[in-house]
Amino acid sequence: MHLAYPTEPSLILIERPRCRKCQTRMNLARIMPGPKGYDYRTFECTKCDCTDMIAVCTDPMKSASAGWIHSNLNPPV
Repeated sequence: MHLAYPTEPSLILIERPRCRKCQTRMNLARIMPGPKGYDYRTFECTKCDCTDMIAVCTDPMKSASAGWIHSNLNPPV
């Protein structure tokens, strides 16, 4: 099993990483609690049985997708 802490923004809900061995899209197998602010997501490859565990940020306010909240974008008046 491979464990990685991301250096880039969190995985979005529908994103599935590619297998590091065969490059096939992996399936989400389980989600477990991790350190504060993170979940561990285990992905399995159905083609070669490789598994990867990735730590994903669970705080949506700290994700890259929430960046618009901190921008100069204002609601219509």
